[in-house]
Amino acid sequence: MNPEVAIDVVIVNHNAGDVVVALVDQLLANDALNVSVVDNASTDGSLSRLQSKDLSLQVNPSNSGFAAASNQGAAMGQAPVIALVNPDCQVTAAQLNTMALRLKEPGVGLVGCQVVNIDGSTQQGTWRRLPTLWRVLKTVTRLEKMPGFNGLNLNRPPTSFSAVNGACFVISRSLFESLGGFDEGYPLHFEDLDLFIRLQEAGKKMVCEQSVVVKHIKGLCSTDSKQVAAWKKAGLLRYFEKHRPRWEQRIIRWLAALK
Repeated sequence: MNPEVAIDVVIVNHNAGDVVVALVDQLLANDALNVSVVDNASTDGSLSRLQSKDLSLQVNPSNSGFAAASNQGAAMGQAPVIALVNPDCQVTAAQLNTMALRLKEPGVGLVGCQVVNIDGSTQQGTWRRLPTLWRVLKTVTRLEKMPGFNGLNLNRPPTSFSAVNGACFVISRSLFESLGGFDEGYPLHFEDLDLFIRLQEAGKKMVCEQSVVVKHIKGLCSTDSKQVAAWKKAGLLRYFEKHRPRWEQRIIRWLAALK
């Protein structure tokens, strides 16, 4: 591994069980990484197992949400590169280093990767776009599965990226801090898309390193499904209120009220 790249890895844990422990063990084996875990009130025994390891650990008494916990984790380090990694990902130090090296390219502030399911198939949302009303409608109605009806999710990598998969990406620390980190008004979902659009409004580019293939065991973290649905709706509404025209906001609010 290239020793000149130092990376702070930030992992937010909430009942991720064996997979977060395996991820931490994998990453702690490399001295060029600083591993920080923020635990959001886990009750599955994973916290006690993490407490026995040589890492930076923040324990929250309640689930503060992904955005707030990620900001906590980022503040625990000082490396020039921050890697945001979901606890149910399988990624190596070498892969994070490959992604981080691309931050040296002119104008690049964030680098994503190809995210796949455990069977190796490309995960939905690996290649995606920033939300607009029309794109959201094509996704929720599943029109995006038909040829010529691209919604939020794409079936193949685009030539340029406005959004990458939020399960695993690296970002320049100076850029992350200048943007104020994640907007903590998002409890879960859409906080990554909010960061992406603010990054691009600041004149920075994002790219996807296709050679890095990361497995994501989606849905392992234990959270009530009704709560997750409520958080998704709240995130969608907040995103549109911040970044989309008022007429789109009105329609999205109306549609959200129907569900």
